[in-house]
Amino acid sequence: MTMRISDGSAVDHSWELVIYVTNLEVERTLRVTGDLHIGGLMFQLVESLDVAIDWSDHALWWPERHQWLLRTRDTLDACAVAADTRLKFTPTHKSLRVQIPDLQTVEAFVDFSCPVFETVIELGAQLGIRHPEEMSLLRPSGRAGGERWKNGAKRDSNASSQGSRDNLSGGDRHQSSPISVESLQDSVDGNGGGTSLEFSPAAPRDLVRAMMKARSCADRAAENAGWLDSCVSLFEQDVAENDLLGFKFKYFSFYDLDARHDGVRINQLYEQARWSILAERVDTTEEEMIMFGALQLQVNLQSQVPQPTADEEDDIDAALTDLQVSLEGDGRKTDITTVPELRADMKMLRPKKLTLKSFKQYYFTFRDTTLVCYRSSEDAPSSPTSSYDLRGSEVSADVNVAAARYRVKVAVPDGGGGGVAELVLQCDTEERYVDWMAAFRMATRGKTMADGSYESERASLRSFLNMQHPSTPIDTSKVDIDSEDYVSQHMAKRHRSKELAVRVLEAHSNVAKQNLIEAKLNYIRAWQALPTFGVNHFVCKFRGAKKEELLGIAYDRLVKQDIGGQKVLQTWRYSLMKEWHVNWDAKEMCVQFAEADVFFACLSAPVKVVHEYIGGYIFLSMRAKDKNEALDHTLFYKLTGGWA
Repeated sequence: MTMRISDGSAVDHSWELVIYVTNLEVERTLRVTGDLHIGGLMFQLVESLDVAIDWSDHALWWPERHQWLLRTRDTLDACAVAADTRLKFTPTHKSLRVQIPDLQTVEAFVDFSCPVFETVIELGAQLGIRHPEEMSLLRPSGRAGGERWKNGAKRDSNASSQGSRDNLSGGDRHQSSPISVESLQDSVDGNGGGTSLEFSPAAPRDLVRAMMKARSCADRAAENAGWLDSCVSLFEQDVAENDLLGFKFKYFSFYDLDARHDGVRINQLYEQARWSILAERVDTTEEEMIMFGALQLQVNLQSQVPQPTADEEDDIDAALTDLQVSLEGDGRKTDITTVPELRADMKMLRPKKLTLKSFKQYYFTFRDTTLVCYRSSEDAPSSPTSSYDLRGSEVSADVNVAAARYRVKVAVPDGGGGGVAELVLQCDTEERYVDWMAAFRMATRGKTMADGSYESERASLRSFLNMQHPSTPIDTSKVDIDSEDYVSQHMAKRHRSKELAVRVLEAHSNVAKQNLIEAKLNYIRAWQALPTFGVNHFVCKFRGAKKEELLGIAYDRLVKQDIGGQKVLQTWRYSLMKEWHVNWDAKEMCVQFAEADVFFACLSAPVKVVHEYIGGYIFLSMRAKDKNEALDHTLFYKLTGGWA
């Protein structure tokens, strides 16, 4: 007979442990000792159940601690499992509903025990999306998104679980049931009856209106609090089986977009870009909005007609061309014996408050990354009036092709004082604008016109302008469109619907010859060319500041803005960044640059979200040029997880 002491434990140091088996809905009480390892505990449990099923996908879950017990060699003592512990034996793979960028809901079977980054890679493989490391999972936000986090503190777990079950952007309202991964696989395999994510169904009008509603930068900052931690599992972040999450592009650094292999990825990118434009999440001029509307109309029209398919020989020729370019370069000849330089007479304005705005004529030279201003060409090069190094500056466009207005706005950091010197340069011709704007963009990234990508930058700008050129008037009576589907709500309120429809149809003639994939790619490229493309905002309190400000995180820089998001106060480029780290106790982040250290506390989201954004962009910038090389998952966790 085994002797026991007052708490029920046996003299042999064994004790009883209760485990609930979820799929059988039964409870088992096992007698164990502290030196029993997790693998042995699961073996003992399965033996006691005596049910002949495959248990290989099961693992132990500790609900009280929100922790998986996955290290099978660890002992119960090492895991701090005691007699009062209640464990669950549950499958690690469970059903999850995800809303993809085109607002369709897909039901997938994913691993709830691995880090979210691994789940995202698994989801990308199931949905046929290459390079899913650019995407992540997002909790539903709704209007209460800003209330889920306060001063970086995590919200209540019950509220979190309930929030995951709410509709995300009303996604379920236009879909009777989620798309299954099996139906997607049938489409890929050509078995018929499948659904392809390369094409998106039209959303109902009420959902479109809800999606197009503009939100302030502060509201969008609150939404960013919903990004899941990529280094922690779904279960450990209060995501339950059959919950609904967003599966969106989080990092706007798109690697190797290929029309031959990325049909699904390009379509989902196009849809996310479209909603971004229509909801005014990026700044656009009226002419640019009309151009985007024309491209969207072309996509809609091409979606209704059969598309040309590339045969096997075309794929082989394209692959050989890619190989030749990678080995020999793109064939552009660069004169390395001279340093490229731009010279021109242009008008310049230095905007100041409470003063009349007037442009004055100056003579400018631009060499390497430096813009030099002279009163006239006779004063060059000995007597400059001012000089600006554009590294780390912000450059944006003020262009109206129809009115022949080509202006470049430059915000240059003003020494170490934290101020910004603003300049507006007016170019006489479109060609001059292309040359100088491309050079300025290169300079902000620390590159010069001698770099091989300068010509690509010029070609991209020229293509963007060509789509905005006024076209010949067309007979709009034969085509009927609802202009409110193609422009933002603010623009729709400022103009009559018929007038907007005519403008969209006239601009459409510039893109009418593009096929479906070309129109989508041009939409994405034009979206990438916008000055505020890919900037995600967070409400932060910078050390020494008296009020809250916005921190914008982009693929190549950090931007400090006023709380309204209207004015850029300072810009820091990743290329000048030394390191970044977090004081987890104070919830304050420090980013060290060559010229200064930046300290801030994030108020609209946990500081971990900001840390992961920066680390994620650094990780994506380090992807190898060899397209077949596997992702370095360990490096991703090191850069985003906060461990050394």
